[in-house]
Amino acid sequence: MIGNILMIKNVETGIRKFVPIREKKAYCEVLSTEGKATLLRIYKKRIVETKAFNSATAQKDFVLEDSHALVVGDKLTEVKSANDLYEVLGAELKDYAKTEKLKSEIS
Repeated sequence: MIGNILMIKNVETGIRKFVPIREKKAYCEVLSTEGKATLLRIYKKRIVETKAFNSATAQKDFVLEDSHALVVGDKLTEVKSANDLYEVLGAELKDYAKTEKLKSEIS
C-alpha cells in the first residue's frame, strides 16, 4: 500500500498510530505524545547484497534499520543518543535523568 503524505493525515491500526513526515517522505510510528513533544520511530529497510567468494549468484537480504525522531512544534530532530534529547528538551531533562539514574542509550 502506498499512501500520499499530502492527502492522508494519519493511519491507525489497533493501538498503533502512524503520521506522515514530509522531510522523510514516509510514515513514522508515534511512540509517545507528551505536551508539545512527540517521539517517533522511523522504520527503514534496505537491501544488502552478498556474494560468496568465486560464486556467480548473489544473495539479497532485507535489513531493518529503525531510528527515532523527536518533533517539537514544527522542528524534527533525529535522536541518536540521550544527548540529542537534552539539546532539544533542555537541561532540566538531563538533571532529572541524573537524579533518577536513567540509562543514556536509546535502543
